[in-house]
Amino acid sequence: MRGETNACLGDRASRIDVQIDELLPGRNPNGGDRTFCIALSRDDARAFTGREDGWLFSWPLEPSSGIKRAHVGASIERMLLVDDDNLVLLTGDGSITVLDVADLHLITKRDEAHSRGIFAGAFDTRGSLLFTGGLDGRVKSWRFPSLDPVASNDPSKHGVLSLAIGQCPDGPLLLAGNARGGIASYEPDALSKTGSFKGHDGPVFSIKFFPGGVCHRNGGAAFLSAGSDGVVAAWKVGALEPLIEVRSGQAKLLDVLPVQGQGGGLTVWTASSDGSIGAWLLAPGNQGGTRAEQLACLQAHGRAVEQLVACSRARQVLSVASDGSVLRLRT
Repeated sequence: MRGETNACLGDRASRIDVQIDELLPGRNPNGGDRTFCIALSRDDARAFTGREDGWLFSWPLEPSSGIKRAHVGASIERMLLVDDDNLVLLTGDGSITVLDVADLHLITKRDEAHSRGIFAGAFDTRGSLLFTGGLDGRVKSWRFPSLDPVASNDPSKHGVLSLAIGQCPDGPLLLAGNARGGIASYEPDALSKTGSFKGHDGPVFSIKFFPGGVCHRNGGAAFLSAGSDGVVAAWKVGALEPLIEVRSGQAKLLDVLPVQGQGGGLTVWTASSDGSIGAWLLAPGNQGGTRAEQLACLQAHGRAVEQLVACSRARQVLSVASDGSVLRLRT
């Protein structure tokens, strides 16, 4: 393993000022209204939250218009926003539903897209191909918005929990993290497997490519992964050893923001099942590797954080917890 790590704030103050605004209060966490996911409109004006009982809510983030809602009949596990018009819902019964963002009316739906729940999704750079990963161990691709099937991988024994697509020197690459800690790579067109390795000692909940290859001086593409083992790891594509590992315990999920200014790097936001949220700086190290420094550690929610959404334009992160509370963190 290469890299320098400053892993714990302890009693020291945060390195950055983080303003926390409660956008939505928590509700009863013991009923069927646990919130699993969140999406943010392109103009940052509305947040969409999806619940275990199949209800989708569209919330104005500024006082302007009212709350909108729709019911899709199954737990909403993940959401993807496409352009400014379409919201894709991936549900626990294995279905894909596409709604209009403006009024949440149904555009199209594919039932039984997977034989079990769909917990991961990603779009190609053109937004014309949707990739989904399910607990059935399959990764599939679909024409969008028709949802006509394109390709499917040879199924894995372990459920797929995270997907990410990035641009590598020899073309696009799709990465999939599974419930046993494995990370597999696929050629996106035919979903032929190009490699796999053990990345974590437990489920891989998040994978994110470095925007523009920042933090890595030696060329090639790099990505981050977060797992239930409490580790956030940075990898160069094709390498079996991480560039750096951060053992923070806050590694249920993550999102990333490029750092502006001289030196570059990434701000990496991480979250945990205890409701805490952390911010880390990943930047080029003095010896040519990668260094990580914790910037903030916040006890943000009273329940498990289910998803983080980073908005690079507004320099903010939205988090949603299982009790339905939504926070906005601004730096």
